Amino acid sequence: MEQLRSEIAKKVGSALGISPDVVLSALEAPKNPTHGDVALPCFKLAKPLGREGKDAPAKIAQELVSKVEKGELLASVQAAGPFVNFKLAPGALAATVLKQIAAPGRFGGSTEGKGKKIVIDYSSPNIAKPFHLGHLRSTVLGHAIRKLHESLGYEVVGINHLGDWGTQFGFMLAAWKRWQKDAEARIQKGEGEIDVFVSLYVRISQLAKEDPSVRDEARSWFRRLEQGDQEARQLWRYFVDRSKKEFDRIYAILGIRHESDAGESFYEDKMQPVIERVRARGLLVCGERAHNVDEDALDSPGVASARPMGVQLGDPDRGGLGFPLLLKSDGGTTYATRDLAAAYYRETTYHPERIVYVVGAPQILHFRQLKKILELMGEPWHEKLVHVPFGQYVGMSTREGNVVFLDEVLLKARDKAIEAAESATKKQALTEAEIAENARKIGAGAVKFFDLKNGRMKDIQLEKDEKGKIDLDRILATKGETGPYVQFAYARLSGVLRNFGKEPTTEGVDFSLLHEPEAMKVVKAIGEHPQKVRQALADFEPSIIARHLLDVADAVHSFLHVHRIMDSEKEKVDPNVRAARALLVSCSRKVVGQCLDLLGIEPLEKM
Repeated sequence: MEQLRSEIAKKVGSALGISPDVVLSALEAPKNPTHGDVALPCFKLAKPLGREGKDAPAKIAQELVSKVEKGELLASVQAAGPFVNFKLAPGALAATVLKQIAAPGRFGGSTEGKGKKIVIDYSSPNIAKPFHLGHLRSTVLGHAIRKLHESLGYEVVGINHLGDWGTQFGFMLAAWKRWQKDAEARIQKGEGEIDVFVSLYVRISQLAKEDPSVRDEARSWFRRLEQGDQEARQLWRYFVDRSKKEFDRIYAILGIRHESDAGESFYEDKMQPVIERVRARGLLVCGERAHNVDEDALDSPGVASARPMGVQLGDPDRGGLGFPLLLKSDGGTTYATRDLAAAYYRETTYHPERIVYVVGAPQILHFRQLKKILELMGEPWHEKLVHVPFGQYVGMSTREGNVVFLDEVLLKARDKAIEAAESATKKQALTEAEIAENARKIGAGAVKFFDLKNGRMKDIQLEKDEKGKIDLDRILATKGETGPYVQFAYARLSGVLRNFGKEPTTEGVDFSLLHEPEAMKVVKAIGEHPQKVRQALADFEPSIIARHLLDVADAVHSFLHVHRIMDSEKEKVDPNVRAARALLVSCSRKVVGQCLDLLGIEPLEKM
């Protein structure tokens, strides 16, 4: 479609003696599709043409109608007041779009990112806690942003910045030492290690609310961990190894990959040099001392003055960014210290074009502070840092013991997919192994698509059933705007091509035969793909691809419901029409497959 818009812009530019680029920026889709395929509001051209007066736009429109040649591209050029509506000639749009899609290579892809590296920090769950639904957003958003970059030729370094350091490990160590025998007995009886870990964390967190000395105990354990205490390190390593094994299992189901799982602990020996850099620049200053506050409370009101050393970024009440803390009162490090060290490491190690952080919206201030510190440090690459915030799943709390574990969601999603397959009126001939593999793909696809179809800044409220338990049916629906719906579009198109029996080509195709409204709707939808990819990447918004995919799937299903490709007992299809429609099906399948790929959802040949 962009190529056709450019051709129209050239025609208008030639007719008016104006730059085609000026015209191209003014072109838009008509508000009423029946008026045409492309609209030009001529009031946007009045100033560049140097024409004044209230009637100038309408006169420009009339002039264009008389001067623009239709040729093979345009069926009509009509004025409607200050607007000119261009209707494409039958087959012109289909020929342009389908030839581009049918060409070898990725439609809408490019090599513009070749030789350039992008670092993306995504997923990053906390060690000793199960992978729950709250981790899903960063995981699937980050992976989709990764795929968008890769489609334009960039090399991506995915980093899983595991939460494997911090005061919470003081709580875990304290809990294990208190209830070790009970924990080991539960594990020996077959209870999952991560389930035991999280129950210990919940238990000691609740105890800390009743007994303030528990917090001191946890702080003491973390200090021992930072100082290299052998017992603390050995227990910590046990929590890390078991957690990473579980995370890897979940990532395998979801099809998620990273190049690095360098968590917060990786930067333990890199923090002091960074602190000294900040000190040498005269930025490290003392704050007010406070008691019984740990870094888990960094986002709480009034905590900015709780640590003895940080960087003064101005009074928040006067537009400043507050006082990010780099050293605690006991000399320990903070989340900000580790992220600062990580930023330096990523820049010097990878020399990337961008360092992208796919981290929730509550951390917006944190990343603004991080970027500002680097700017004050005189680091020109501070502009490379990009925070991609997102809304939260609302209604879960690990400390309160009210979470939805992702393993539970994926298991239920798989079971629902199997149930749907068994109850389908038209069953595909699949082996048990194929059914099981399809169920995994459908289940994972349902979970991913539910998340990605929502704008990333939108909070997702988790609804509860009559028993107060979080209701997963909305997430795992198989009908409507769902993952199974868009996967079925791919499977349906694949089935049509299997029946066609050969790979459709553009050779000898009469594109004017694709004139029906349903066919044109498909052509327009798939023709928008390159634009949607660029928009999604520019906005770091995978939901643009998800909504685009729904539009394509809707158009495809409508087309296939009305028009046949192969002969039936009641209807014979003209061979020329069949060839044109088969090509449309093939190109649609390619675009649907690419959309699924960008969202990290696996396509299905049969469903």
